[in-house]
Amino acid sequence: MKRNKKGSVLDIMLVTVILFAFVIVALISHLVFNEINDQVGSEFGEKGQEIMQGGQAVVNGLDTLFVIIIIGIVLFLVFSVFMIDSHPSFFFIALVLLVFAGIVGGILSDSYVEIKNTGSFDNETATYGIMDNVMTNYVKWIVVIGFLAAILVFAKMRWIGG
Repeated sequence: MKRNKKGSVLDIMLVTVILFAFVIVALISHLVFNEINDQVGSEFGEKGQEIMQGGQAVVNGLDTLFVIIIIGIVLFLVFSVFMIDSHPSFFFIALVLLVFAGIVGGILSDSYVEIKNTGSFDNETATYGIMDNVMTNYVKWIVVIGFLAAILVFAKMRWIGG
């Protein structure tokens, strides 16, 4: 483990995979919770139904949590750009890495669409509209956010005079 690590070019890949995993876990959680809710919710009486309603609110709120995570990532990206000093020649390397991130995002997006089209997750993808939109257009989201980061990193040098 490196000490004093300031960042890595592989962070965009890590975020891409983590967001994909979050969406898949959210879909499975919603599916499992609905199965449990249908089978167990009525067996525990009024208190059990209250607990299941609270759980349903949490599971339904994962779409909002996903939006908050995306906004947080973008804000962190914008603020962290001003902490990074880089040379303009790295702009082209950043573009190559952005293309690679787009390819990985395309693979993950296709995987999501395959999972979504199995028919098991019809209710879940309807519940999570924002996640569904982001994941079906994952490449666009990754490229726009990555290009924003690349522009900010190298435009900062003009603002500061570097």
